Amino acid sequence: MQYLAALIFFLCVVPSSAVALEYSFPVPTRPYEVIGLGGDVTTKHEYYGELAGDPIMYEVVLESTTDIAVQLSQVASSSGVLPLRLLVVEVLPSGQVKEVTRFTGEEWRVSRDSVLALTWHEAPLYEAELPAGMYRLEVSSPLNEGRYRLTLGTEGETGGYFTTWKRLGEVRSFFGLSPLPLFSSTFLLAHFVLALVTLLCWRFLWPRWRDRPHSEEHPLV
Repeated sequence: MQYLAALIFFLCVVPSSAVALEYSFPVPTRPYEVIGLGGDVTTKHEYYGELAGDPIMYEVVLESTTDIAVQLSQVASSSGVLPLRLLVVEVLPSGQVKEVTRFTGEEWRVSRDSVLALTWHEAPLYEAELPAGMYRLEVSSPLNEGRYRLTLGTEGETGGYFTTWKRLGEVRSFFGLSPLPLFSSTFLLAHFVLALVTLLCWRFLWPRWRDRPHSEEHPLV
């Protein structure tokens, strides 16, 4: 039991430098429902979604001129790249919309996420300074099928071990993958090795240090 307690203590107190971003899995309750995205749009937030026959639309309201960053991504698959598309429009006071930018699925960049142990196909990052107003981001495809990640903002925050563990399991499970990729996630592998080293030290070095002979001290004459 003392070795198990040592392991639990180690995992709880050792800080992690892995990025624990804000993330969520918003789901529309009806077709073409607009999902409002609140909060600071400059803080990085990942929105995971699944097209199930209809486009999915998000809405952002800017109170003042703001620098925003938007990127659409999908997990690399042996079945090929999904023809996902992203359209960003401004909703004018008249109710009409004005196109801001669009991505038609022609250019994807491959990147590796060593924490989540995932390979991503990423659309070009769209960055711009937009004036105050209401904006909508629509994700779609010709068949409106497939799962994706929509990232808004660029400034992330660091988190601890258990926060990153939770994100890793939930995101991988969302894409139908094993939530515990021990030997392919550098985050999990590094903590596993450190925990193992801690246990070995506790098991073999601590008893020797505890039972070491103590030299007698003699008063100076």
